[in-house]
Amino acid sequence: MSHEKPTPLPLNKIIKLEIEAQFVSWVFKKGHKIRLVISNGEWPTIWPAPYKAETRLYFGGKSSSRLHLPLFDKKNVRKVKIKEIVTKNQVRELQPIWKVKKENGKIQVEFQDEYLNRIFLNKTDSGQISIRFRRYILVEANKKTPAIARFHGWADIFMKEKRLYAKTEFKMTSDKNFFYTELTREVREKNKLKFRKRWKRKIKRNGL
Repeated sequence: MSHEKPTPLPLNKIIKLEIEAQFVSWVFKKGHKIRLVISNGEWPTIWPAPYKAETRLYFGGKSSSRLHLPLFDKKNVRKVKIKEIVTKNQVRELQPIWKVKKENGKIQVEFQDEYLNRIFLNKTDSGQISIRFRRYILVEANKKTPAIARFHGWADIFMKEKRLYAKTEFKMTSDKNFFYTELTREVREKNKLKFRKRWKRKIKRNGL
C-alpha cells in the first residue's frame, strides 16, 4: 500500500495493512482496554470516496481480524533536557460555533472560531502587539452522490498596531475523477492592498 502509488484493493481477499502511527504514546493500566473503530468514511475529517465501500471483518480462526500496536521499550529511552521559553501574553478565545445539518442524505458541517492574543514585548508593558485570528469552514457531502463533495474555508489574521491584515481563502470540489482546488491569498496594510494572488488546480483523484 502506498500514498504515492495507490493500487486497487483485491476483492473478497484478506489483506494486511500497515498504518504509520503518529508520534504519540499512551500508558494503559493493567486490566484496561482500548476500543477499535473501523469505518468506510470519516466525514468531514477525510474526503469521501467516489463510490460506496464495504469492509468485512473476520472473527475466529487463523484469518481472524486483529490489530498489532507497537510497544514502547523503556530501556532504550534517551533523556533530553528541553529549554523552556517563557513569553508573556494574554489569549482570549471565543466559544467555537459548530453547526451540523442532515437532510435527505446530505450532510453539512459548519465551523467558525476566533481568538485574540496580546503579546507584551518588554517587562514594562509599554510595547505590545494585538493579534486577532479567525477561521471559517463549510463542508458538504451527500450519501447518494459521494463523488461530489465541497469544501470552503478561510482564515485571516489582523495586527492592530501595525494595521496589517492577511487572509487566505480555499475552495475545493470533486467529481468521480478529479479534485478542483482554488486558493486565494491577500495582504493589506492600512487598508491598502499590497499583495493578492490566486492559484487554481485540477488534480486527478488517482484512487482517492
